[in-house]
Amino acid sequence: MIVSKSLNLYRGGRFTSSASGESFVLTMEHSSSLPPHKLRCTHASASDLQACLGDAETGFRLWKEQDPFLRAQTLYHMAEIASGRQKDLEEALHRSQDGKQNKAEAKELIASLLYYAGFADKYQQLLGSINPVRSPYACQSCPEAVGTVVILGPLAGDPSGLSDTVWAALAAGNSVTMIPGEQDLPVAAILAECADTAALPPGVLNFLSTRNAYLDQAVASSQRVRTVWISGEEEQRLSRIRYTGATDLKRVESGRQLRSLKKIIAFTDIKTIWEPQLN
Repeated sequence: MIVSKSLNLYRGGRFTSSASGESFVLTMEHSSSLPPHKLRCTHASASDLQACLGDAETGFRLWKEQDPFLRAQTLYHMAEIASGRQKDLEEALHRSQDGKQNKAEAKELIASLLYYAGFADKYQQLLGSINPVRSPYACQSCPEAVGTVVILGPLAGDPSGLSDTVWAALAAGNSVTMIPGEQDLPVAAILAECADTAALPPGVLNFLSTRNAYLDQAVASSQRVRTVWISGEEEQRLSRIRYTGATDLKRVESGRQLRSLKKIIAFTDIKTIWEPQLN
């Protein structure tokens, strides 16, 4: 007997339904001999987003309190779990991308997580600096996580770009809410299940499923969000979110570069400390 899979929201360390009780059926059509695949997905509302961001704020405090070395270990453990579910990732990619390069892309999802896990306790040394000043002070600069991050998947679908951005933001020490495009929902749901199994602190990684771009304006106008990243090149969408997000000086970026230290920098603020030197 085959039980049809349903996708629930994942926030605050638990899977839950929408506050409105709404759902939608995602049908994946294929040009090959694969039959159409139907998936029932919970439809997140604006109230779900606000509740999720509240959980993300709590998750950020828990994640920040952990030593960077422990954060790196947790992400590495999540990569181990994702490796054990590689077949599930391949099947989800096979459905969402019509079977094209699903094995290579599944391996890339796991490899990028390992890449950023290695940087979780090292990027501070690489990006920090001691600044020369002409005064009796010691001046040091170091990166710190920005806080609550929302990552929007491209409407056309791009699981590699989406997951790579999620790992970079987590490695920097942020809490992340990912809202994928419709085609990436099955893959993103598996990543949320891996995070749950890896015992990430509640609220560190959250997953909302919704129709394409439905929550864009709610994300852009929320003052709980520090950074929004669109993991793709969508100029009109980027401009709309930047326009709305300018009210609270929200950082809004986009891009698809993979395995890049620069992507970690995008999710940090540089804090400078001045300390008087006593003779």
